[in-house]
Amino acid sequence: MTEIREATIDDVPRIVEMGDDFVKEGPYQNIPINHEQVTGFANFLVVFPQAKILVAENDDGKVVG
Repeated sequence: MTEIREATIDDVPRIVEMGDDFVKEGPYQNIPINHEQVTGFANFLVVFPQAKILVAENDDGKVVG
């Protein structure tokens, strides 16, 4: 069963990876992505009290969404 939970700092690399996959499949695929900036922003959002990032985790503990 998939569990929805609040993201942690440990989830950031997977969040960035999923975002990268999403962009590669869409209309923005030719726009270069600054992974350092995206990672920094995701790290900020995970710890910022007024923001929430939710992730879906499968039974194996892998973030899948």
